[in-house]
Amino acid sequence: MNKWIRKHSGRSIVKFLIGLLILAIIAGVAIYMLTSFDYSHLLPADADTRPYTGTHAPAASPTPTALAQFPSVNATPKPTVPVATKAPVPTATVKPTPAPTPVPTLAEAIPASAHKLSRETRYGNIGISQLSFDGTVVTMEGWGYADVYGFDGRNSRIYLVVQNLKGGSDSYIVYETTKEKGITGVTNTSENAFNLDEAEFSVRFDVANVTTVNGEPMAFPDGKYAFGLSLFFDYEGSEKQVLYKFDTNYNLTVKDGKIEALLTPGTTPAPTEEPAEPVATAEADTTEADTTAE
Repeated sequence: MNKWIRKHSGRSIVKFLIGLLILAIIAGVAIYMLTSFDYSHLLPADADTRPYTGTHAPAASPTPTALAQFPSVNATPKPTVPVATKAPVPTATVKPTPAPTPVPTLAEAIPASAHKLSRETRYGNIGISQLSFDGTVVTMEGWGYADVYGFDGRNSRIYLVVQNLKGGSDSYIVYETTKEKGITGVTNTSENAFNLDEAEFSVRFDVANVTTVNGEPMAFPDGKYAFGLSLFFDYEGSEKQVLYKFDTNYNLTVKDGKIEALLTPGTTPAPTEEPAEPVATAEADTTEADTTAE
């Protein structure tokens, strides 16, 4: 029995070794065939021909960067020396220079002959919002229009008429005013006239310097003066001119080329200076006291 076992075990070992040798030979031949020959011609036309087995020398690795350029995130930074910060120098604020307020020019007297100076009392709406003087210069602001159908403040012309109440051939002095829309701050309304905010005006004139017809300067003659407005406007297809006069409580008193008074309704003239009463002497006071005692 033992002899049979030994006989058959030896054969099995020999067969195993022979089989293992055959497998090794087959594997070696297969590896040789795969690595030594090109089989790309066997691939389909649209197949990727990239070799699965690298046959080229590997590319050189890039030169490693110094580690100092990539500090560790946990590295403790070196303390820095604090540098004193300069105090900010305040920038001086430049105040804008306000533009000078334009001063209206003085109006020049014009001949009164172009104006019909008979007073019209119908349909007039005139007013003064400011009347003042500085030295010998009078400033007036106001409005003037005729409350008739079709009056257009945009196309009207306004003239100031200054009348010497003493009368005479040269008792009227006329100035052309400057139209200034909305200067009075007064809102006028009318069912007939329109653009009334453009029927507002301002004018400045100097009582000490009036140019006469012959071009010679002169001052207002002494006296009291009243005011009026001469209006030119289109009415029913033609130009119309009318004169509307202000209440005589608006008046100007001139003496020796200077303004003595400029009054508006509600103001009173300055009282006339009277000579002062003589001061009683001590002797007079004593006499009066004695008389009272008796």
